[in-house]
Amino acid sequence: VLSFLNKVVIEMKVSDMFWRIFEAVKYRLKNSLNKSKFDYYCRKYNVVCGQSVTMTNGCPQIECLNSSKIIIGNNVSFMSYGSTSWYCNNKIRCRNGGVIEIPDFVGINGGAIICSGTKITIGKHVHIGGGTLIIDSDFHSTNYLERRDPLRDCPCAKIKPVCIEDDVFIGTHVIIGKGVHIGARSIIAAGSVVIRDIPSDCIAGGNPCKVIKQIK
Repeated sequence: VLSFLNKVVIEMKVSDMFWRIFEAVKYRLKNSLNKSKFDYYCRKYNVVCGQSVTMTNGCPQIECLNSSKIIIGNNVSFMSYGSTSWYCNNKIRCRNGGVIEIPDFVGINGGAIICSGTKITIGKHVHIGGGTLIIDSDFHSTNYLERRDPLRDCPCAKIKPVCIEDDVFIGTHVIIGKGVHIGARSIIAAGSVVIRDIPSDCIAGGNPCKVIKQIK
């Protein structure tokens, strides 16, 4: 009996070791494929990309149209996931001459969307939570007659640049609208809707987002 149990234990250890190796190889292969896909996007849309950009479990979807520009710095991390939850691939979309700047040491979690029609500037060491939406446009006109005409709707939408300074921490499911400026080192609480400027060194939250307290 002891001999049989020892044999079973050995087989279980071998099986466990095999699956660990299999998962490690699959993980590396998947990340390698994601990096190849990301490089393809960069070449296709002339994205300016720095060194040591990493992707975990998925490749961000990039689209850069009509003389727009996307600039990605060094050591940027994209935490994408290929599921149907908010942990899905990041989306970075630039159109109509817009500019998106993602500098060094920025971390972007799954499902975040950054979409620009004019300019979105993100500072260094910024953390962006999953499901966050950053936009610099209303995308549609406020005039109902213009909204009825597809050729006039989007061109008549209001646009204003967005600026997020260094070391800002943005929680999950935050919406940052056009014209917003968030000061350095501030923290935006999860689920906030930011439609006005937020000063530096504070914790802010709510809908609409407002300062809760200063960070000392």
